[in-house]
Amino acid sequence: MLYPGRGLKNVERVDRPLRYLIENEVDLVCAPHLNHDDLEFAAKSMGIPVFGGGEGCEIEQDRWFLKEFLASHDLPVINSVEIAGIDALQDYLEKPANEDKHIKVSTIRGDMNTFHHRDWIETSDRFVSMRKQLGPIGSQLRWVVEDPIPSVTEVTVEGFFIDGALLEPFMVGMEIKDAGEFGFYCDSIKKLPVGIQKILAALSEYFAKAKYRNFFAVEIRILENGDCYATDMCCRIPVPPGSALTRSTKNLIEIMTKGAQGIAVAVDVGDAKFLTEIELKSPWAIDGFLHVRYPKEFQDNLSLFSHCLIDGENWCLPHVPTDPEMDGFGSAFAFSSDMEECAEECKEAADSVQAIGVHYKSDTLETAREELAKAAKLGIKP
Repeated sequence: MLYPGRGLKNVERVDRPLRYLIENEVDLVCAPHLNHDDLEFAAKSMGIPVFGGGEGCEIEQDRWFLKEFLASHDLPVINSVEIAGIDALQDYLEKPANEDKHIKVSTIRGDMNTFHHRDWIETSDRFVSMRKQLGPIGSQLRWVVEDPIPSVTEVTVEGFFIDGALLEPFMVGMEIKDAGEFGFYCDSIKKLPVGIQKILAALSEYFAKAKYRNFFAVEIRILENGDCYATDMCCRIPVPPGSALTRSTKNLIEIMTKGAQGIAVAVDVGDAKFLTEIELKSPWAIDGFLHVRYPKEFQDNLSLFSHCLIDGENWCLPHVPTDPEMDGFGSAFAFSSDMEECAEECKEAADSVQAIGVHYKSDTLETAREELAKAAKLGIKP
């Protein structure tokens, strides 16, 4: 991890953050991702304001805790079982009675994603690579096995929580998993279905106690009868649509600096109403440095992940571990007051990128707009 951020304009890479905090005057520490609790704790101990999730991130990293949290607030919970260790998980999934389940793991995010277990014949192939990848820690992990639910659609609510206050406006999105997202800004939770309001109210209480001051996202499945199930939490910059979300927020620095002090401010998005983001992928990015080029006119519509600038050229670093699903290297995004203009600008930016093996799901935005139409019938609309 020696190169992420090197050479980028207006970025000074610090290789020894704790030493830097001790030896320099620091106005703000921003830790918008997971697993930086110790850095946050150290900064707070020095009296430095911190914008980050802290211990509040448990609700994302411990999936069973999320279910217990939902149940304690009388919110719908998907029928699930928790299984300790990969051997016990295999024993459970080998049984024909346990087909058609969704498998999730706590703590590890990104390195091992949720997958659909249809039957053991198909899943057994996945287990070969899982056992190799996890090695001895496979016996230590806790797995959550969920029943499928017949949802009409899935929406996400994304933005910022500051000590229990959901900043407005916030984004309501339709995510196409591992492909992209299309959404809009909403200026009040009162415009959302009651079921979603109850979920956000419970989260508000939790984030207030945790003094959570960070980005967030929650995925919610809506059934035909109106029941709303919170399925996953994101206590970090969501991907997608983090690039569109951060770039469209004109007062992002104010939100972070004041938020770190527990002060909630309104989000300024100008005339932006719609946001969209397409995930860019290449198999080359899994285990090799990826050289990425694009026209200068689209530089404000593109975001590269874990990258650096060497001799004036953009390079994305290879992923660790080298999982076939870890082929994302960036995103194209746009925001606008007009839905069609937003979609067109985003696609043009995606098409402009040059890199070995670069691709994206071509119908991402169209599929997301179809989900947007389904949500509108449930009262969720711009």
